[in-house]
Amino acid sequence: MQIFPASAFGVAIEHRHACRAAQPRRACPGRHRELLPSEAKRANGDLVNGATFVELVRSALIITVKNRDKLLDLQSADPRSNLMFKTLDVLAGQTGNDCDPRGLLDRQAFVATAMRILRAVSDDLDPTQPTAPRLVADAVAAALQLSTGSLRHRINADNLPRLTEGLVRAALIGELKLTDSKAISTTALELLKVA
Repeated sequence: MQIFPASAFGVAIEHRHACRAAQPRRACPGRHRELLPSEAKRANGDLVNGATFVELVRSALIITVKNRDKLLDLQSADPRSNLMFKTLDVLAGQTGNDCDPRGLLDRQAFVATAMRILRAVSDDLDPTQPTAPRLVADAVAAALQLSTGSLRHRINADNLPRLTEGLVRAALIGELKLTDSKAISTTALELLKVA
């Protein structure tokens, strides 16, 4: 019995890009091209390699299966229509050098942030609110902006995922307006106290 279509996650069943024997042995990214947005590639390499991809998919499956009606569009075979994909897409879009000049969102921080954000969206999203991906993008941008601004010495790669999750949760339930920089700083300070 199939709970949801395999294509809902966008994971290619077959390996599209065979690793050539003549090339040096390295993680072959062909399997995760459909799941992850194209922005997951950075100038200094992929945000997700073989090991972190397995961790990301395993964790995303656990989160998504528990709340598939909210995170998956079961009416469409296009993975880009899923809230899970859109959430990962906006997170990956915030990882460039312009958005993250300190390079805090490395592979480990990216996977930790993605899992925390997927849990927050799964738990706290109001299904009638179509702006969840935009709120996620704004929350990640706010956290990264604080990491280069007033809270530069308080935010690091270890606490960035928790901070971002807290900002996303507060925005999703309506406690935080991501256009109010003073409220963002105050909320961030409170979150960093418990981080």
